[in-house]
Amino acid sequence: VALYYDGLREFNRRAYLAAEKRFSDAITSDVKDHRGYLGLAKALASQGKRDAAVETLRKGIQYVGTADISLRSEWSALLV
Repeated sequence: VALYYDGLREFNRRAYLAAEKRFSDAITSDVKDHRGYLGLAKALASQGKRDAAVETLRKGIQYVGTADISLRSEWSALLV
C-alpha cells in the first residue's frame, strides 16, 4: 500500500517516470490491488504511452477481475 501512495505523491508532483516505477513496484507487491494498475496507467498515459497504459489496464482486469469498475472504466476511456 505504501508503494501506491509513493507513486501517487510522485504523480501529483508530475514526476511521471518516478510514479511509473512506484506504481510498478506496487503491482509487483500486490497483483490483486487495482490501485497500482490505475496509477501506472495514468502515469503512462501522462507520458504519451497510451498503448502501454491500455495494456496495463488489460492486465489489471485479468489479475483483479472484472468486478472492479474503475479498471474497466479507465480502460474504456483510453480505447476511445
